[in-house]
Amino acid sequence: TIYSPNVLDFLCETDAFSHLTSLSVARINLGSESTQRFANHVPFDLRELNLWYCRIGTEGAQSLASSKRMSSLRSLILGTNRIDAEGAKAIADSEHLRELRHLNLSYNPFGKEGLLALGESAKWPKLRELHFALLGREKAQHQEETSESFIRSLNAPKLRTLKIPGMPLKKAGATALASSQNLSDLRILDLREIGILVNSSRELLRSPNLQQLVSLELGDNYAGAAVEELIDARVMPNLRYLDVRRG
Repeated sequence: TIYSPNVLDFLCETDAFSHLTSLSVARINLGSESTQRFANHVPFDLRELNLWYCRIGTEGAQSLASSKRMSSLRSLILGTNRIDAEGAKAIADSEHLRELRHLNLSYNPFGKEGLLALGESAKWPKLRELHFALLGREKAQHQEETSESFIRSLNAPKLRTLKIPGMPLKKAGATALASSQNLSDLRILDLREIGILVNSSRELLRSPNLQQLVSLELGDNYAGAAVEELIDARVMPNLRYLDVRRG
């Protein structure tokens, strides 16, 4: 784990850096220029990269997405980095991120265009985990119809974990999720604070496309009474963890 951008610049010039397979850079003001230099020095065998809260911005995200050196990555974490719609489009269109299994893009102001670009991307054939949490200003940018379109267009055939707390799915988005055959292999689903009521929660629990779930989080919704559906042994037979807490 690295906490100083100066240290990262220095490390990029060392022989040891070229042998790294995992790198975590935490909560530093890396900025777009340092990120661009880093993108030009990423070890070809790097499998895991964590740039959480490094303020790389849209230009930084574009530099990473266009770097051939990212082609071996299995895990990429870019949460809280001020990446806008253009940055999201660069990630969605990248030919160098096709090996990703885990992608975390939480807390970035992608807006409608960015979110839909990510949902429609066909560049992640091996992706198994997608984290896209929203809070505050990011949450306010997304409307119910945008969230619904994102769910309907999501193209990740091997996805097993989907975490989208704070995304305002509401009734229409929940229906889209319940009816999506593209997501029928999900095992872990985090839907905290997505603005749904009891009927939508029941619809999710009853969905034939979600019966493989082992973990379901519905906290901070009005979902409480929906758990009555679980009395039926045919509903969510594999479920081992359920969260319907509020507050």
